[in-house]
Amino acid sequence: MLDPITTMLTIGGRPSDPIAEPEVGRDGELVLDDGEDVLHSDMHAVRLDTLHLVTGRRGRRAKWQLIFQPRTSARVELTTHRLLLAWPDWRRDSAVGSLYERRIMAPMFERDLGRQLLGGHVRHQWIEDVFVSRPKGRGHRGVRVDVRAGDQLYGITIEGFDADAGEAVVEKFIRAMAERRLELPELFDDDRAALRDLAVAPEPADASWAWRYRMPGAVPFGAAGADRTTR
Repeated sequence: MLDPITTMLTIGGRPSDPIAEPEVGRDGELVLDDGEDVLHSDMHAVRLDTLHLVTGRRGRRAKWQLIFQPRTSARVELTTHRLLLAWPDWRRDSAVGSLYERRIMAPMFERDLGRQLLGGHVRHQWIEDVFVSRPKGRGHRGVRVDVRAGDQLYGITIEGFDADAGEAVVEKFIRAMAERRLELPELFDDDRAALRDLAVAPEPADASWAWRYRMPGAVPFGAAGADRTTR
């Protein structure tokens, strides 16, 4: 994969790094953390884009570039702790890899590692922004979650939210993230005040093409933050 978020996960095995990767149960379902509740669970089209931040700082206009767009839908779960992604039909998805990779090489790896699932997660403390697009095409909305890894910004876009219900789900997600992030001991006073506001009544900013929720106190992708003790 060309991004740090999606990877091949072993079904029924513990991840090598439970912070960076989700756990998959023997039934093929992503395992929730202790005290984690699901706010939304459904199949959605998902794409990943990247933006090189150094390019923008050097005076050149940085542009988003598509890096991964499976043809099959992903199981998307928005929870009180994170965004979970899993592609159960990855074997028949040519966007994931060649037929040789999916049908010949994958079974060979599974003999040693066990049955595999394509997926990943984004924990609450890594999320910098959440965008909710204006309704389009039968009133559906898209939701984009932005996270930073080194000099790259990654945008995970989830399509097909119902216009009204989707907005309500995102607000619940924002509140849950803000409440959980307030548990962090090291926060600037301004960030803590902004998070308190988000936990009570999230108010997005108008980004012309979408509504933007900025999440104060974000850390780079993979950093432990509050979730090092979830298990």
